[in-house]
Amino acid sequence: MPLRPNPLYAACVSRAAALKGGYAELGAELGVKPARVQRWAEGIGSPPDAIFLKIVDLLLDDGMYPTLASSSQLVAKRQVPKAK
Repeated sequence: MPLRPNPLYAACVSRAAALKGGYAELGAELGVKPARVQRWAEGIGSPPDAIFLKIVDLLLDDGMYPTLASSSQLVAKRQVPKAK
């Protein structure tokens, strides 16, 4: 049975492509063909983990998800508050 597409991947790829100006521009930055980027944005397959993390970095760098960005910084500094 084929895996169902993950809408999170498609949404992130679509948003990153919009930020970069299109599939060609995002593909050039990621080192993949624009047609592949478009397929991911359409929910056809998903990017490899390393490429997906680059996409997430682009979204965080843009400030789209400030809460996630600040959470990442806390984790990086190992200043995550302990659960009560």
